[in-house]
Amino acid sequence: MDNKDIITLTGMVLSIFVATLILIAGIDKGIALICGYLNWIVFNQMISMWGLNK
Repeated sequence: MDNKDIITLTGMVLSIFVATLILIAGIDKGIALICGYLNWIVFNQMISMWGLNK
């Protein structure tokens, strides 16, 4: 199992997770949750990069 397989698997799990969230919370809340989650990931990436560049 190489990195590509792991990335594909992670993507599948994430998309199933997202679909489940939308089904449970409804489309509006689901999209809001997903956007918040993505923003959080980007925010963490920026912080870790900023910490490394310091």
